[in-house]
Amino acid sequence: MPVLIDTDVAIELMRHSPYALDCVSRHDDSIYVSSVTVAELYFGAYNSARPNENVAKVRGFLENFPRVTITDEVAERFGRIKAELRRRSVQIAPFDLMIASIALENDFRLATGNTKHFAALMELQTEDWVRSTRRP
Repeated sequence: MPVLIDTDVAIELMRHSPYALDCVSRHDDSIYVSSVTVAELYFGAYNSARPNENVAKVRGFLENFPRVTITDEVAERFGRIKAELRRRSVQIAPFDLMIASIALENDFRLATGNTKHFAALMELQTEDWVRSTRRP
């Protein structure tokens, strides 16, 4: 099953995290980046102390992965899931929910370091590709 990498995984890969790089190397299927993650990466780069350098790093990183975007079907799934979560009084950050909707609509697993953020989405398959890089 293809994998969609969450923004935190993308950042770990850009930092050359051994654990995240190992996860990529052990993965046989395609690995994708969502347009939401692309936007978040560019925000981080432009909001940094060295925007020119970091924008170049983002562009170089993105050359390695195909993109998946927000389609009408993804938008509809987002709306359906958000309404269901609201009825259950569960909140998921909008960008996280959009990334999850992209993964679900495309039948991807989600590689993230924030598996707890997505726990309310029972149908979403997640893998932690960050856990070994966190400091206690």
